Amino acid sequence: MVLGKRIRQLREERKLSQETIEKRTGLLRSYISRVENGYTAPSLETLERLAAVLEVPLHQLFHEDDGPSALPKPTGPERTRRFLEKRSKASADARQVFRTLAQEFSKL
Repeated sequence: MVLGKRIRQLREERKLSQETIEKRTGLLRSYISRVENGYTAPSLETLERLAAVLEVPLHQLFHEDDGPSALPKPTGPERTRRFLEKRSKASADARQVFRTLAQEFSKL
């Protein structure tokens, strides 16, 4: 499933409007729409904000199976925080790799 469609599915299952997501994340409603429609690949930080509002672990944005997954289970916010800190200190080349990966994940 495409990332944007998955985000929309989770939002609608929770009966949340794009306006509610906007208020809770600080992301513009138009940006949320572009993500849901596949026109924009969100950053990891944005995905984390969306996952928090949707009350799902980050990895569930990438697949709809609620059962056992081949993806590693997250170990909590501390691990995510450390990852984001390392990402912010990464070289321009490394940041480009992260962006490319995020874009490829959004095509799944």
